[in-house]
Amino acid sequence: MACIEHFADVIQNNVADNHQLDTLFKPLRDVPEVWSRRFYENTPGYAATVAPVLVMQGTADTVINPHSTEQYIKRACGFSRPVEYSTYQGATHNTIPFEAQQEYLTWIADRFAGNAAPSNC
Repeated sequence: MACIEHFADVIQNNVADNHQLDTLFKPLRDVPEVWSRRFYENTPGYAATVAPVLVMQGTADTVINPHSTEQYIKRACGFSRPVEYSTYQGATHNTIPFEAQQEYLTWIADRFAGNAAPSNC
């Protein structure tokens, strides 16, 4: 929930008149080409990572759509870098950090121990 709350705070603090929010959100056809290129450049998975990646997705997440995560995984796996992807049945955006804790703590500890990163691409 903090992700959405932060986004809302940023918008609220940077838009003097909250009734003018429609100027921030325009149809895609009206987005300048330079912005479209930046959106593409900032979309994860279109460039190889330098470090191994661990992705954990809750199947009931309504903040980060599981389908978009799967699209990212397909792109990221195309670079032959270690990508470990796990899903947690019924986990939400708020519960995944707790439900996946054992996995990510072990994964991080293994990286610090110098163990090779697993990949299930």
